[in-house]
Amino acid sequence: MPVRIIVVPSWFPSPQAPLAGIFFAEQTELLAKHAPTIEVHVFAVPTRDFEIPFKRPVEALGVLAAWRRSPKHGMRAVSANYLVHKFQSLAWSDRVAHGGLLHEGRRMARVARRIERERGPFDLVHAHVSHPAGFVAAELAQILGVPLVVSEHMSPFPFDDMRGEDGRPFPDVLSPLESAARVTAVSRAHAASVAQWIHRPIDVLPNFIDETRFAPAARTPTEPFRFLSVGHLVPQKGFDVLLRALALCHARGERFHLTIVGKGHQENDLLAIARELDVEASVTWLGAPERASMPEIYRAADAFVLASRHESFGVVVIEALASGLPVVATRCGGPEEIVTPEIGELAPAEDPVALADAMSRLARRSFDRAAIRAYFETTYASSAVVPRLEQLYREVLAAR
Repeated sequence: MPVRIIVVPSWFPSPQAPLAGIFFAEQTELLAKHAPTIEVHVFAVPTRDFEIPFKRPVEALGVLAAWRRSPKHGMRAVSANYLVHKFQSLAWSDRVAHGGLLHEGRRMARVARRIERERGPFDLVHAHVSHPAGFVAAELAQILGVPLVVSEHMSPFPFDDMRGEDGRPFPDVLSPLESAARVTAVSRAHAASVAQWIHRPIDVLPNFIDETRFAPAARTPTEPFRFLSVGHLVPQKGFDVLLRALALCHARGERFHLTIVGKGHQENDLLAIARELDVEASVTWLGAPERASMPEIYRAADAFVLASRHESFGVVVIEALASGLPVVATRCGGPEEIVTPEIGELAPAEDPVALADAMSRLARRSFDRAAIRAYFETTYASSAVVPRLEQLYREVLAAR
């Protein structure tokens, strides 16, 4: 008998935001691929296209009318055991009746009941991120009478807009973590940040990627040495610190080139910083290229650098390792558990001088790309991590 699960991600790609939650989409599909006895149904928490503005009654009536006309549920079968369900959302202020999340959970439960009549009962609900997905999934699991697993990815935990004036996470953030059969975090540091708010064991289960998408290139270091960095152009990712570190390297006579992949609201500020530091000629901004082109972008680099202020994990780091790249990363949470002395260098967060020193040291070292790739395969490849996730599911179902 197959195990039938519902995965509820907090973010999921859509035509309007194709990269939103892309790693949730990739990981759930990899779960179905490597665990053929598990039937995976993704119930995507929708983008909130229809939000009721309570203070503008006429506009609110228009939103309600548009929502009533919209399709409420659609399903796409990617494979026999991987099905993606999209739900249309009606939302309002989080301060009023949970902002509609209970309604979403109950609507999903009605769809789940229809699926159960056709395919058999669900065994488990797995939410990625405690809010909003965890809150919706907790309601869904309770209605279906099945256990809940919550994997937390939020960094920092909790987000600023999910905590009260006393600094504590809102009850709607904590309640799924407290009621779940198991809670996982993606690194030990991340588990510790969650554990300060809930008193229960937290499993550490790292993120994983498709090992077949990335591969090391057969190449020697170039002149100038080429660093690559990937991430949203937002303060959390520390690109301002990285640009200052690059300028310090240049002041020492080390002419590195930096390629930055990403878009975000800080883009214009970062361009201005690059001009101010006189490094703009040594920086290539690639924006947000097609996801399919990323393996070649990694393969064209000599090394990867991550300057984040905080990370729960750092999926881009393991993409670099899968491509055989040595890594410079900041000690900002998850990366220091990934980057060992054999595969790269670590530096304190928020410290351009230390980051510049680490970049200089790495550029002078020689690395075996095949060895870096082998480390990735045994630790962060989907074929290595999915069996651990399967085991967690088996333990939850056995305890039930």
